[in-house]
Amino acid sequence: MNRGASYVRYSLQLVLLLASFLCFDLAAGQASGSAASVPASTGASNTSDVTASQTNAIDDKKIADTACTAQSAEATVSQIGKIAASTDRVRAVSSLVYVPDFGSIDVLLYRPFAGAQEKDDKRVSYRAVLMDTDTVNLLTSTGRQTNRDMNPIIARFAEIYPAARVSAEAATTGEAGTDFMRRESTESKTIVRFGPDLNHVPLWSSRAVVFVIGCSGADASVPAFIASFDTRVSNKAWCLAFAVFLCILSYCLAVLATFFIRKSQRMADKAGPDHPQTGTNYASWQRHFDPVVLTAGANGRGSPAKLQVLFFSLLILGLVFYIWMLTGHLTGLSTTVLLLMGISGLGATASAGAELTKNRLDFENWAWLIDRGWLPAGGVAEANLAQWKDIVATDGEFDVTRFQMVTFSVLVGLALLGAGAHQNDLSSFDIPQALLGILGLSQVVYVAGKLVAPPSISDLNKQLAVLRQAETTLRNKLDEANARVLGDTVVLLAEDDKVKVAKVAYSTYLEAWQAARTMFETTLGRLVPKQAEELRPPFPVPHVVCATAGKLPDARVGEAYSTILSAIGGKGPYTWSLCKGDLPPGLSLTSNGVLSGIPTAARKFDFTLQVMDTAQTTATEAFTLSVRDVAAG
Repeated sequence: MNRGASYVRYSLQLVLLLASFLCFDLAAGQASGSAASVPASTGASNTSDVTASQTNAIDDKKIADTACTAQSAEATVSQIGKIAASTDRVRAVSSLVYVPDFGSIDVLLYRPFAGAQEKDDKRVSYRAVLMDTDTVNLLTSTGRQTNRDMNPIIARFAEIYPAARVSAEAATTGEAGTDFMRRESTESKTIVRFGPDLNHVPLWSSRAVVFVIGCSGADASVPAFIASFDTRVSNKAWCLAFAVFLCILSYCLAVLATFFIRKSQRMADKAGPDHPQTGTNYASWQRHFDPVVLTAGANGRGSPAKLQVLFFSLLILGLVFYIWMLTGHLTGLSTTVLLLMGISGLGATASAGAELTKNRLDFENWAWLIDRGWLPAGGVAEANLAQWKDIVATDGEFDVTRFQMVTFSVLVGLALLGAGAHQNDLSSFDIPQALLGILGLSQVVYVAGKLVAPPSISDLNKQLAVLRQAETTLRNKLDEANARVLGDTVVLLAEDDKVKVAKVAYSTYLEAWQAARTMFETTLGRLVPKQAEELRPPFPVPHVVCATAGKLPDARVGEAYSTILSAIGGKGPYTWSLCKGDLPPGLSLTSNGVLSGIPTAARKFDFTLQVMDTAQTTATEAFTLSVRDVAAG
């Protein structure tokens, strides 16, 4: 089974696991909701020195306790129900819409802080209770810890926080308000902080009431005031499961969208069956679950910068959604988080800029490579398949700049994930500035590495421009030389200045073609297809070029005569020979194509010459050479 199929299988297993867990939790919630007659299941977390039997039992001592001395959450709320009408009520609010079942929450009391610095009669200690709403209604309406049948009332979930587990401090004031309550009056207020740690909360959230009790007196046993507010308790495990599900869903949607976009760009159907179908554009939808394939660049190779952006985006998305489900409000983002997003985004942008500067082909050169068969229709993405090695390697070699960026990105991501799992607000997330600086520096080094990495496609781009110009020059010079095709690609011409220029142009073209081929294979990691050599150049080039067919320059009796039969193209050296007729007396033809001598007879001579290169390519042509008498002028 390939890697993409494994990703799909694991995702489906996770979804089924979440569904099973939901059904189990629903059943557990219904069972705990009817637990009033089951005294062994309290659902409450009390102080460590209070046993379950002490929590559930009702005796005369607990009835005599106050809300400041009761040792169970049920007994405390029962006492609150008795004294609610005669005790000062203080307004209390929380910055959280939901209270998490684990972590830390802050409650703002609209009452001046009275801490250890106050006198004994004004000193206040704080305790808190968290309990489900239905049980609170029963306990506060009866003022007792038993129902009508005198059975113990057992909360679905409850927890008591004695003074040792509750901290308090004076709220800061200013023009904007106090702490988390904006646009409030600047009167003195108190911040109370405690940390819920519930064993079980049915479903993903349940209605609850939070009580904060101010206790005074020498032994802190006299209730001084009571504050409360309604809220909902969120289940941290369920919030985490929903956040993971959202990230998986977002990733799957990105996979499908990218797959269909690349599918629409495939060129095989237009280019024919010989078109390569191994590139990233032809990866299956299962293979697109590979994050390297999903974030591949335009060249079809893995992109560490785009992979980093995907990593941080999914991480921030999951954490923000998790905290929103947990607390009921969208979390703020600290400067550190914004810098992380900015660094990754700027790094990806700078990387793309470096690609354009160093690794971008002009459109004319890109089209030329496709037209000449060097690249498939659609470019290198049609042939290159993204792999994990692309993340830490460049041109087949280990790239330390990429490795540095990847390792520090993973380190910072894990730190962010760990902080988000234990905090209710990312606005306070922070990492050492040195680590953040190293991450930014690794991005700079990565981009700089792309700018100085040799060889670059920009050099190939320049060489292709030289090759295209040499191809155009060769075409023009052959046209000017009036080349005639004989047989396949064998041409006979006169050895004049235009022919010499055409020979130089052909030699220059071959050198440019070979240099471009070497650079192409080095920079793109792709061999030039063999069929591309058939288009070198994409027009007929003479295999043989020699003297003008039909008539050679005239000769005079008794005067030295010489003409050179030259050849370009093909595979030299070339061999010349007489295959029919007779040369003028006194003239001879050498194998390297020199017709020379001193003619002795004046008349018109007809003969046929042949030239052959090392590839056994031959050309024959009938020639006429007129030898005139000197006296005849």
